[in-house]
Amino acid sequence: NEWIAADNQRTFVRTKQELNAVDTSNVKQLFGLFNSNHLLYNLDVQRDNLQETMPSLTDMTLKAIDILSQNENGFFLFVEGGRIDHGHHDNQAKYAVDETVEFSKAIEAALEKVDLEETLVVVTADHGHVMTLAGYAVS
Repeated sequence: NEWIAADNQRTFVRTKQELNAVDTSNVKQLFGLFNSNHLLYNLDVQRDNLQETMPSLTDMTLKAIDILSQNENGFFLFVEGGRIDHGHHDNQAKYAVDETVEFSKAIEAALEKVDLEETLVVVTADHGHVMTLAGYAVS
């Protein structure tokens, strides 16, 4: 509430519907908090039928571009597909691969939205990962 009260062009959202309803021409700063911890894995969103309330990485990326692209001096946007790493750490290959696909969709949508003659897009990883199974085999 204090953050919102400090500037009438700040907007706070908690659901996909609220994110979609943001008037990008009338917001200077947008803060989305869609879960009390990490965002859910996309597969869990699909399994639990939460697509109407939980925004995808693509949804968040496109809304950010809509807002930031209004700056005549340009913008910097950092998008992280952080759940990819979590899937690896948890040895959940299906989650890691699905999150990579979701990250790819966000990149593709961003590339379609921006002017590639005027925009530098860098896609990288902070480190590599392999799927490993650790522990003792059941006899």
